[in-house]
Amino acid sequence: WWRFAHVGVAFIPVLFLLFVYNFLEVKKPKALASFYALAFLFAFLAVFSDALIANMRLVFSEFYYDSPPGILYPFFTFYFFGLTIYSHYLLYRGYSQTVGDRERDMVRKARIRYFFIAMITSFAGGGLSFLPVYGLDVYPLGNFSVTVYPIIVGYAILRLRLFDIRVVTAQGLVLLLWLFVGLRLAL
Repeated sequence: WWRFAHVGVAFIPVLFLLFVYNFLEVKKPKALASFYALAFLFAFLAVFSDALIANMRLVFSEFYYDSPPGILYPFFTFYFFGLTIYSHYLLYRGYSQTVGDRERDMVRKARIRYFFIAMITSFAGGGLSFLPVYGLDVYPLGNFSVTVYPIIVGYAILRLRLFDIRVVTAQGLVLLLWLFVGLRLAL
């Protein structure tokens, strides 16, 4: 089951980059396509080979970790953190390039600031989960920092209209409709 859990982990950085691209209104379809290809490759390797997850060991007498890592796991770690750092760099650059005294510019900077703080807190804490893989047995308390993200983003949504809630709701309903139709077709 830990192999299947890594499928989701493989897509976290690329989906975060997609979110940042949309948030900052950046168009880079070729780069995004190559990162999606990497995510699918790592997801495939996690499930169907020992290249990422070779062994498991009990950590803290509570749960299993893939440790020691498979031969390609350092590349996976580099992909995860490299893409995450790059996405945060784009947010920082978007913040720095937003200049002006108009209210619209000030609101944009505040939106980026809240989003940046929420995401960096979340990824910094969640990233500690990679340490036990490499034999550094640090209890993954940092995973709880992920709960800070929805609080900060929720505040920004309500206070600064971080996202147009009507658009997000409409997109969510369309996604649910597609899932329903797909499920009906499958059944």
